[in-house]
Amino acid sequence: MLLPITITAAAQGNPPHITSRCDVPDGAPLALITGTGAVDMWHLDLPPAQNLPVKAGQPVYVGNREGDWTCIGGFGSGYGWAPAARLAPIAVDPNPPRASWIGTWVPYGWKNQDPKTSSKLVIAAGPANGLLQVQGRKFWFGPVVGGERVLHRGGVAGVAMPGGNHLEIIETARGQPIGCVVKLWLTGSFLNAEDNSRCGGVNVNFSGIWERNEHPERE
Repeated sequence: MLLPITITAAAQGNPPHITSRCDVPDGAPLALITGTGAVDMWHLDLPPAQNLPVKAGQPVYVGNREGDWTCIGGFGSGYGWAPAARLAPIAVDPNPPRASWIGTWVPYGWKNQDPKTSSKLVIAAGPANGLLQVQGRKFWFGPVVGGERVLHRGGVAGVAMPGGNHLEIIETARGQPIGCVVKLWLTGSFLNAEDNSRCGGVNVNFSGIWERNEHPERE
């Protein structure tokens, strides 16, 4: 995922001149925004440079670094540069116990959803020792057309054996792949998900950061 960014210190509080492209690759590690207040993430769609606050405690993807600045990306934030000193890498257990996977997961920040259109991944013990069973659904909400909200949906279901902190779900029918592939990495208390953009309707995807919902009955 590449976003060309050039930022100059045109105003007080802006970051110094940055010549690198803001690059958050697929499978990027996660970090938490530290401190007590929001951090300014600087990005440039069109000049001049603009900033977006990212709250403390939010998980973000971590990309390349230039000097005291690191390229980050995350839920609702796009991609841009943040002070490297405000980032704390999230430790990864290379061989997490199976219980660490099991539960109901929702996209980060989506704990309060309409039960009828709640996006979630439910991970449970599989039919054989060590296997995990995944069932998920995801919704994309579009504009209101003719008084009705445009709604696209998608889903994934499958059983797989985790390899370390990685789990790959490949949907099959009669033993043959049918399109949707979702890759999951357990990173601290979060799931880092990527799919192959073949898991539902237009704009529907499971890619992103997911958090555990301790009270799924509220969905």
